[in-house]
Amino acid sequence: IDALRPQLREGVWITHNFMGWFDGYDHYALSEDLDMASWDYYVGTGHHDYLEKGAIHDLTRGFKLASGKPKNFWVMETQPGSVNWRPVNNALNQGEARVMAWQAIGHGADGVLYWQWRSALNGQEQYHGSLVDQSGQPRPFYDEVKLLGADVLAVGELLAQTRPEARVAFLNDYPSRWSVQWQKHHADFDWVKHFTHYYRPFARANLGVDVVHADTPLDNYRIVVMPALIMLNEQRSRRLAEFVRRGGKLIITARSAMKDEDNSLLPMRQPGTLA
Repeated sequence: IDALRPQLREGVWITHNFMGWFDGYDHYALSEDLDMASWDYYVGTGHHDYLEKGAIHDLTRGFKLASGKPKNFWVMETQPGSVNWRPVNNALNQGEARVMAWQAIGHGADGVLYWQWRSALNGQEQYHGSLVDQSGQPRPFYDEVKLLGADVLAVGELLAQTRPEARVAFLNDYPSRWSVQWQKHHADFDWVKHFTHYYRPFARANLGVDVVHADTPLDNYRIVVMPALIMLNEQRSRRLAEFVRRGGKLIITARSAMKDEDNSLLPMRQPGTLA
């Protein structure tokens, strides 16, 4: 980024296409110097699960903040009907990708792009879905994207400069996730499934959710959920206590508030200083 900035004209943005719940690095730290976050929106095998993908949209929207609130994102790659890298590479149903696009927009996507435009003649993604085939002729999926384009054109002015507003926050922390995964205590404990287990009831009830860094200010929220937020420091404890004193509802799940930021067990029982 430092090398690119001096070469770019004003208004040119820099992003990185993240991969949902991938945990190989702290996405908040990596997003600090980006202009916006984005992600790659794939189903792979099977069909679209709006509860599963909605959580990832909200996660990605929370990687950057604008005026203290999650910042809209882009979808840099969306599955154009099918992929090539799963054991079973089925096609999406007709109209399914259109639903996916509108869900992304509803969760704060300012751009929805497709990978890939034309089939590659060589390489590992020769059989990946595309809008046109290797000869340049439109695939059936091409017409679906045309319909989506007409949809967006019709309401584009209405959507411009909008962003989701949520009164529910889910706290996310990569060091806490790494700590739990390092010592699961039970082989079947899955951090992402645990997190989304609490997310799904809110999504089913059509309640907007912000997935934010565990140290994000909580002034805008009425409900805060901390799924397996195992690391609790003085600053977090104070912010959460103030949130509850103001009338906020705090939901603490298993594996929360057991350790300090150095991964040492707190010298008191759960929920530590939140007791």
